[in-house]
Amino acid sequence: MRKRRLSWGAWAAAGMLILGMLLCGAGTDKEDYPVITMAFIVNEEQMQDLPVVEAEINKLTRERAHAGFRMLPISESDSQTDRYLMKIKDGQVDLVNVRSILEEARKGMILPMDDLLKEYGGDILELLDEEALAAGRLDEIQYGVPRLHEWAQSYGVCMRKDLLEKYNISWEDIHSVEDFETVLAAVCGEEPGITGVAPLFMTRMDPLFDSVGVLLSPETSNLVSNYYQSQEFIREAEKFREWAQKGYLSQAGFYYQPRTKMQLQEMMRAGQIFSYFVRYKPGIDVQESNITGQELAAVRLTEPLLSSDDLSMALVGINSQCENPEAAMRVLSLLYTDSEIANLICWGIEGEHYVKNGDGTITYPKGVTAANTRYNFNRNWQLPNQYLAYVWQGDSTGLGEEVARYNEEAAKSVAFGFYFDASDVKLERDRCKEVAEAYLEGFLKGEFDLEKILPVFWQDLRTAGIDKVINEKQRQLNNFIQNSGS
Repeated sequence: MRKRRLSWGAWAAAGMLILGMLLCGAGTDKEDYPVITMAFIVNEEQMQDLPVVEAEINKLTRERAHAGFRMLPISESDSQTDRYLMKIKDGQVDLVNVRSILEEARKGMILPMDDLLKEYGGDILELLDEEALAAGRLDEIQYGVPRLHEWAQSYGVCMRKDLLEKYNISWEDIHSVEDFETVLAAVCGEEPGITGVAPLFMTRMDPLFDSVGVLLSPETSNLVSNYYQSQEFIREAEKFREWAQKGYLSQAGFYYQPRTKMQLQEMMRAGQIFSYFVRYKPGIDVQESNITGQELAAVRLTEPLLSSDDLSMALVGINSQCENPEAAMRVLSLLYTDSEIANLICWGIEGEHYVKNGDGTITYPKGVTAANTRYNFNRNWQLPNQYLAYVWQGDSTGLGEEVARYNEEAAKSVAFGFYFDASDVKLERDRCKEVAEAYLEGFLKGEFDLEKILPVFWQDLRTAGIDKVINEKQRQLNNFIQNSGS
C-alpha cells in the first residue's frame, strides 16, 4: 500500500520530536563521540561565528545521537564541480549531497541504507511517502533520502524594491518576461550606471538530468528533443541579444551560472545590479534580501514543474568511506526531526544572531544587520528538513504550507522518476556539455550574431554526438514509461 504523503503540519510536528532515546549511557568526554561531517554551501565571510554555533549544535547531537557534528564549508563553485566529489572520495564528508545516484551508487561512493533506515531512521520513513523514497532507490536498494523543501522548479526574477518604488513600478503587475522587459527599459533608461539584469535560460522543460536531450512539452509528450536547436532556445537567445544591444546586460562580462551565484549576490549587495533571474520558490524574496542586504521583490515568470530529477537531485546519502554509518544515520534522523539543531544551523544562536518577534517570525538583534552579522547561513534549502527552520521577518508565517502547496500543485513531467543511464554514451554526453558550456556565455551576454553562430553551434553539437545521446535517452525513457504504465 502506498504510504500517505504527510502534510506540512505533520512535518513540522515531527520536528518537535527528540531522538534522545536512541542510545543511552554514553560518556561525557567529547573524544568518545564519532564526528559526522556534512558539507554546506556558505559565504565564509559571513560565517565567522561558525565554530561557536557548531559547539552549540554538538551539545545537542552528543546528547541526542551520541555523535558530534561538523559543518564543512564549501563554495558554490565547489558544489558544482569534481572538487566536491573529491571530498567524498577522500572521506572528508560523511553525509553526502548526492549529485548522481546512478554514478555514485555504481562506483561504490555511497552506502545502501535500507537496514540503517529501519534501525535508526524510522522518523525519516514517517516523513517521506513511497514516491519520495523511490527517488533515492536504485535496483530496489535505498541509497539516499530526499530533502524536504521545494521540489518543483519554476523561474522568476528578484528586483531592487527601492528602484521599483523610485519609478512607481508595481511588481505585482509583472507576470511575464515581456512585462519585465518594460521594467528594464524604465529603470535602465534612468540608471545607466547599474546593470539591468543577470540572465538565465528559463525555458519550461524537463532537462532529463543534463539538458543534452530534453522534453519541451513535459506534461504531455515523451519526445526527446535537442533544446539548443529549438524555437524556445532561439527566442531566448534573441531576447538576450536584443537586451545587450539596449544596454540592459552587464558590460563587465559577468556570466551568470549557479556556481557564480555568490558573486551575483555580492554585486547586488554593492548596488551594482538591479535584478537577476532565479529558480523561484515561495519566500525567495526574503531569502535573497537577507543574503544581499538589499530589500528585493520577487515575481514568478513560469509555472512550476516536477521534472525527472527534481527529487533525485535533492538526495542525502552516506559516504561509503564513513567510519561510523550508524552514527551518520542517527545524526541524519536528527537533521530531519530536531528543530533546535535545524535553527542553529540555519540562523545561529538566539539572542546573538537572531531574535524572535511577537508574531513567531525572527529578525536580527538590535545593531546587527546583513552587512555585519557574524553568522548568516540563511540557506535552509540545504537542510534535510527546511520546514523546521523559523520564518524570517517579512515572510509569511505559513511559508511552510505555501511551499508544500507549491510542490503539490506543480504539474508533473511524464518522465518524473526517470533516471538516465549515460554509461553507453558518456563520451558523447560529456562532449556535448563541453560544447554547450563553450557557447552559452556568449548567448547569455548577447554577443553573438545568431544567424552566423547558431548553425556552427548546432554542427558542433552534432559532431560531439548529440543525436546519439538523444536516441539513447529516448530508448531508455520509452522503456521507463512502458514499464511504469505512465
